[in-house]
Amino acid sequence: MIGPRTTFAVIGSIVAFVLIVGGIIVGGWQANWWFANSGTNHQAHINSSSYGAQESDLSLIASNMQAINGDEVDLRTAPAGLAQQIHTEILGDANNVCHYDTLLTGSVALDPQTAAFVKANCLGGSVSALSSLRNGT
Repeated sequence: MIGPRTTFAVIGSIVAFVLIVGGIIVGGWQANWWFANSGTNHQAHINSSSYGAQESDLSLIASNMQAINGDEVDLRTAPAGLAQQIHTEILGDANNVCHYDTLLTGSVALDPQTAAFVKANCLGGSVSALSSLRNGT
């Protein structure tokens, strides 16, 4: 005859076994997701750092700089009603330049004029609060 102590010990052992096996299964499943995610993040970093991606970002910076230069010419000759709209476009293009600059890793270089623009106007991937572009000058 099995006593109540023995029955509780057997049930306790079974519950402990099920919890341990369940923990191992869930832990392994989570580890698999973590390793898969880590591999995906590493591959994404490699892809975004590739020379082709860098050249694409550099091209986007150049096109936004051209837009800024064109808008600045338009701003000088614009009627008062359009000046604010053109200034908003300049800020948007400048934010794009600042953003794409943060994506560059050093395998490509900015031309001196663009590098000076970024140094004077960008902070943390957007137009700095201290930039003269914020004042409309």
